[in-house]
Amino acid sequence: MPGAGNGDRGESKAPGPSRGRQRWLAALVAALTLLTLGALLTAYYASVARRFLGMDLELSGDPLMRGDPELGFAAAPHAASVRSHPRAGQAYTVFTDSRGARVSRPGATTAAPVDVLALGCSYTWGHGVEMEQTYAERLGRRLGVTTANLAFAAYGTTQALLLLRRHADLRPRVVIYGLLLDQLRRNVMPCAPAYGPACLPAPYVDFDPGGRPFRHPPRSELHPFYERFAVSFVGADRLRPRHVLLAAQADLQRLRYGRRLSPERGPDERRAALVLLLRELRDTADALGAPLLVVHLPRLEPGTTPFPSPALQEALRLVEGPGLHFLDLAPVVAAHYAEPDAPLLRFELDGHPNPRAHQLFADAIEPVLARLLDAWPRRAPREDRPRP
Repeated sequence: MPGAGNGDRGESKAPGPSRGRQRWLAALVAALTLLTLGALLTAYYASVARRFLGMDLELSGDPLMRGDPELGFAAAPHAASVRSHPRAGQAYTVFTDSRGARVSRPGATTAAPVDVLALGCSYTWGHGVEMEQTYAERLGRRLGVTTANLAFAAYGTTQALLLLRRHADLRPRVVIYGLLLDQLRRNVMPCAPAYGPACLPAPYVDFDPGGRPFRHPPRSELHPFYERFAVSFVGADRLRPRHVLLAAQADLQRLRYGRRLSPERGPDERRAALVLLLRELRDTADALGAPLLVVHLPRLEPGTTPFPSPALQEALRLVEGPGLHFLDLAPVVAAHYAEPDAPLLRFELDGHPNPRAHQLFADAIEPVLARLLDAWPRRAPREDRPRP
């Protein structure tokens, strides 16, 4: 029969794409995916970087900070600079001597011995005010005594302790430590408060497997990146590729170190850390023949003056003794704001103490400091315990 043989043949199929073409398509899809992901990440980190371009900070003159293997970061010595915060309406001069101590004029030195040595953070250092307006300098003028201001912005109790030991040759008659409640948190954190997401490394209190606190040195290898980040962003007014890259690198740093940069520490651990540090600070001052005056400097928001936390109260109870004295300025600040139309004690757009607050602090500290100076004349360092 015509055509009978055709039924034995199968239908022919169209040839499929070659393997080379399949690989090319797969590579194209992968490249487009990577480009899309890269564009999204670039846009994200550009938005992150853009937030820090607007930092309200301008520096004119010498750098005010440098890395330090023991302190994490420290005041730069022999510095002369003007620090400005235009939006906050602040501009003030900063001079430091060979120790990094803040001084009132270029070339001034902090010569040993001193009568009063002040330690603490930016509240004591005097962020936003001239040196003459700080409470430590006011106290020196009023009482006719010599002072040394070794406080620095973002410092905690660990750095106060280490600085007292480093500058033991100053042999102070009285040591003042200006304490903020936030320092209980700083004491257990490897990164100090700072502009931007980069870690500003600091010494901190860690805990061994048995829960015992010990002082951990700073992760100093992180400081060069923090310095690059800060130098790149401060004063910059346009977003550049390096800003985007630095923002991404900051995230990678956090991912790499994980919980090591942000451990979770509760009130009990913060109290244990403060007890360890205050005991060492008290004993170091006592070895130098000086009492330690711990002054609680509260936040300065009207109507929300924080009083010492339970963790701070318990820590002070555990380290109390004849060589440690505590002065709480929270009642003084609360009484000020209780007056009708009381003026602000902080800057309008910044929470730091303004000159009025420093005057109030000095008014409250002066009688206590005067009694301590009278009761503790200069003594030789104790020989029955190791020198700091």
